[in-house]
Amino acid sequence: MAQERTPIDVEASTEVLDRSGHLIEVLSAQLGDVVDGTEEAAFGLMSEVQQIDTRVEEMSGLAGELVRRCELGSDEVARRTRASAEDVQELVQLVTDRDRSVLDLVGEVRALDREVDAIAAVAHATTILALNAKIEAVRAGDAGEGFSVVADEVRELSRQSAQAAASVRAGITRVTTLMEERLGSDSGGAGSSEQINARLEGIAAAQHETSAQLSASVEATREVAERIAGSVDALGERSTAALAQTQFQDVTRQSVQSVVGGLEQLGHQLGTVAGHLRGEAGAEALRALDDAVALLRSSYVSQRQRSVHARQDGGAPVAATALVELF
Repeated sequence: MAQERTPIDVEASTEVLDRSGHLIEVLSAQLGDVVDGTEEAAFGLMSEVQQIDTRVEEMSGLAGELVRRCELGSDEVARRTRASAEDVQELVQLVTDRDRSVLDLVGEVRALDREVDAIAAVAHATTILALNAKIEAVRAGDAGEGFSVVADEVRELSRQSAQAAASVRAGITRVTTLMEERLGSDSGGAGSSEQINARLEGIAAAQHETSAQLSASVEATREVAERIAGSVDALGERSTAALAQTQFQDVTRQSVQSVVGGLEQLGHQLGTVAGHLRGEAGAEALRALDDAVALLRSSYVSQRQRSVHARQDGGAPVAATALVELF
């Protein structure tokens, strides 16, 4: 005797699939926001890097002016020359640290490809589950018509989720390419660390060669030294601002992890629906499923995520309850 199939609960199955469709819409919106946030932070960083380069050029010009004003001189000129050489070393170190920070950031952004691959894999699995649900709905005959269309919509939304993952990957590639092009441009121009180092070392050598005279150049040297000190302070502030911009990859990583968790929850729920349609799980298994959308909302770590979710729900943004956790 053939084994009797478990009765199919169309209403419960349709409710789970409806929630799954809305969940994928929210996840797609969150992925789009990840792309926008990545580009915003990257372009902000590039702006800070450009301003640092401008400061470097200004300091190089000031050091050149110092050489022109210094004449053959005295112990005072020699002392100021030593101080200027220290400024040169500090400048070279700042530029070197800046390049290293940008390269580290490029590596961090590229590491997000692994998270995007996970999203694409889960989206693919979700599509397979939706197809299975469609097949089982067809097998169920008239009883399955109520959620057959919903299963198709879930499959379409899964496809859109995969497209969003591809968009994130393209955004990451675009950002890293821009950064590498910027660094490559620096390497070929007057702003590179090596060329600045060579130019300023030449300036220091010229200062030593002109240390035979003091006269009126002492006051001029003092004024230029003060201007260099001011530029060093401004450059330090810009470097701090640029490094602060690199924290965006932590926020992006946590946002992507929330999306991955939501997709895994979606896959589990669609698997339960498919099992129910095959007669392997009863209606009570469907009713026992948690609301995946509510679980996703509770996992948010930033106000930006909550705002994106609220827009998808058509309501006002929920006030932030916790700060973003950075690692």
